[in-house]
Parts: sequence; structure tokens; C-alpha cells
Amino acid sequence: MGHTNYKNFVSQVTPSVLSRVGIDTHAHLSLHYFGDELNDVLTRAYESALCAILSICLNIEAYNDACMLYDAHDIEVYSAIAIHPCDVVRDIEGYKKQFSQLLKEDSRIKAIGETGLDYHWKDIPHEMQKASLLEHITLAKDYAKPLALHTRDAEQDVYDILCKENMAGRPVLWHCYSGNAELAQRIVDNGWYISFAGNITYPNAQTIREALHRVPTTQLLIETDCPYLAPQPVRGNRNEPSYLMYTAEVIAHELCIDVDTVWKSTSDNARRILDI
Repeated sequence: MGHTNYKNFVSQVTPSVLSRVGIDTHAHLSLHYFGDELNDVLTRAYESALCAILSICLNIEAYNDACMLYDAHDIEVYSAIAIHPCDVVRDIEGYKKQFSQLLKEDSRIKAIGETGLDYHWKDIPHEMQKASLLEHITLAKDYAKPLALHTRDAEQDVYDILCKENMAGRPVLWHCYSGNAELAQRIVDNGWYISFAGNITYPNAQTIREALHRVPTTQLLIETDCPYLAPQPVRGNRNEPSYLMYTAEVIAHELCIDVDTVWKSTSDNARRILDI
């Protein structure tokens, strides 16, 4: 198929064409990012045909913020916990004990993440990151939770570690996928899920869109990664879950299917992998 010129792509999606089943599988819903607008952000998400959001909690403060949202809105809020690879610490064992306690107490914690490797920033030792990833893999196995992965400039090393740790067939979510089509094929062949964020809508993101075509609709997820990576129609704004529909629209355009079909199938996939 020919490539769409996304520089000239005009969005036409509105919440009215979507079933109220959308799930944002990766959002940072903390007061640190949204302040006193957080309640309005969730209201707009609900009005934009979302029914659930997975809030990624990379510290206890963010986790506490997510807990406050659990039953405060019409939209379902769940959480994931981890140490980000850019924040790795030597006392990983202490954090592991803390996370273990939370996992025993809180059934709304639906994933371990985001964890992984980040080789973009050169001042974070790779071996410390790998040690942290291995501890998170152990947590995911021990508590039968899916693993949400951050893999910036480190996709191959993450893939190799997963294979070595016998993660094939286990629930793994590759967050904000930015790799190529060949790697995407190997990921889905292992039974893992791939989640696309707003950067798939950018005009220069042809490599990501090519990778999309390797992902079966049964292993496809969508996310905002808000407050980062606002989709092209709202690029330059602080991202939020209500913008998820723009990512779904580009995916639907690429796959030549209806946008509500993408909306429903990614929701079904999210409910399956997150057990919600």
C-alpha cells in the first residue's frame, strides 16, 4: 500500500463515533503533572469515550495519587508500579519488598511497569538497569502480573533478557513502541502485546507505522503516555487521555478498518492482559 502523507492528514474522529469502551493502557495520572486539573482531565476522558485508564506509578506519591482516583469518577482507574530505568537505585531489594506489600494489599494494581532499559541517557549504568529489570520480571512472575516495558534505544537487549528469562507466552506489554517491523514480528511471535502512543501519528513516524502492520489486532494496544507525546492534531499541548482517539484514528487509517473497531479491539485486549 502507498504511504499516507501525514503532514496533510486531517483528523475527523469525534467521541460520537466511538463506543464508550476505550482504555488508555499507559498514562501518568499524578498531581505532579496535572495539579488541580486532574479531575477535569478524567471528566474529559469519560466524555471522549474512555471507560478505563492504567495509571503508571513510578514513586509512592504517584501511587497515592492514583489511589485517590480509584472510586472518585465514572471512569475506572487502575495502577501499575515500578522503578523507571532512568531512576534505578542500588537498594532495589528494598523497593521490591515495598512493591510486594502493595501487590498483596491492592487488587487495583494490574501491572508491573514501566520497567526496562533506557540507553538514551548515557549517565545511567546499563548493568544497574538490567538488575532492576530482572527484579521486576521476578515480581511479575511471582504475582502473575503483566510486565509493562520501557525500551528506549535498548529494544534488542530487552528482547534478549525476556527470552533468557523464559517470558515467551507470558503477558508482556511493549509500551510506546518505536521499533521496526522486524522486531515487532518477533515480539508478537512470542505472544506479547505492542502498545502504540501518539508518536505513531507524527509525519516522520513511518517506521512505527510499518511496524503496526506486523501486529495482529488481538495483540494491539493504545495509550497516551500522557502528559507526553500528544498526537499530531493536538501536538504541542500537554497530552491527556481524551486525546487517545487520535491515535486510534491513525491506526484505523493505516489498517483500513473502522476506528470504532480499533477502539473496541484494543479495549478487549487491554481487559484481557490487565484482567480488568
